[in-house]
Amino acid sequence: MKLLKSVFVIAAVIFNCPAHSEESKYRHATESDLAGYWSVMLLKRFEADKAVTNKQMFGTDPCNVHVIKNGGTYINISAQVGDPENLGKLTCATKIEQVDRGLLPFSAMPTAWSTWQAAGNGAPGVFFTKAPSDSRYLTWQVGYVKEDIEDATTTMNYGFELRKGDLVFNLLQQVGARDQSGRSEFRIGWHMVLRRIGG
Repeated sequence: MKLLKSVFVIAAVIFNCPAHSEESKYRHATESDLAGYWSVMLLKRFEADKAVTNKQMFGTDPCNVHVIKNGGTYINISAQVGDPENLGKLTCATKIEQVDRGLLPFSAMPTAWSTWQAAGNGAPGVFFTKAPSDSRYLTWQVGYVKEDIEDATTTMNYGFELRKGDLVFNLLQQVGARDQSGRSEFRIGWHMVLRRIGG
């Protein structure tokens, strides 16, 4: 892929997520960390300071789920359970089997699935994603939370406590053109946290 063959260097390779005070509680996410079923946790506090809004990315549906597969595919769906005729009683899926029922319509639709891959080239924790309807690649810096983080600053900034195993996604946006050596400078344009769905 042409994108990966070019020299890809991120200015701040050290993981940088919003308002974390102890870097030892984070590490760069690996490809094996990403695979699974994830609830999308939107960070409302940071939305006003960023170039991209929640609505532009995945909407404001509290039941957004990412299903990320080994091999480089993923899909974002709204996973709700309950009686569709009674919207007031619908709740968000909390189990894998509930999400799988929502995936059934997409099982025979490979074109509905987006793709992802690790950046490589000395950029740990950096991944590219591409939606089937979009020609652009999005660039993400992803951090893995190594232990529960329950301090007041984290709760204030995120709106919730971080748990061991959470993934913090930073959408990276290129600032200006590449320099003569092929290096690019990036800024963080949007954030989200993915929390694993169990059972």
